[in-house]
Amino acid sequence: MKYYYTIRYSIGILIILLCISRIIQFLYQPGATVVYQIVSLDPDESYNLIEGLVIGLLLLLITIPIFLIAIIIYLISGIMNLLAKNSKIVIIGTIILSFISISLGIRAIIIASEIDMISAFYILHLIGYLLIFILSLISLMINIKGIESNKENSI
Repeated sequence: MKYYYTIRYSIGILIILLCISRIIQFLYQPGATVVYQIVSLDPDESYNLIEGLVIGLLLLLITIPIFLIAIIIYLISGIMNLLAKNSKIVIIGTIILSFISISLGIRAIIIASEIDMISAFYILHLIGYLLIFILSLISLMINIKGIESNKENSI
């Protein structure tokens, strides 16, 4: 169980570090953060200056509340991983959040590569969320195995 708690602390600290990294990305590369919100824009289509500015401004305005909500959710997840060590619900929630983050990260890398705007933050975040996903799966397996062994010992 010693390794289990080490894994859970690692997950919580990684999530909090990735939150800090996302804030830094938003402050220093707001355009790189906006790429996550591009859904239906064709990067090959040309826009005039006014259309481009309006689209960029709207995407930034959409990005800010989504960004803040995501940071709050990730911080809560990180803190819960640090505090609720034996909670299977927290582990499953972390697995779901990290899977969503991996999917969005891959999508952002694909979109950014189409417009030649790859950021090191995309790669860093993708690696971080993959690591969190794998550690969370390991943590869930240890948790389930520990519960089953406790049931066998009590019988």
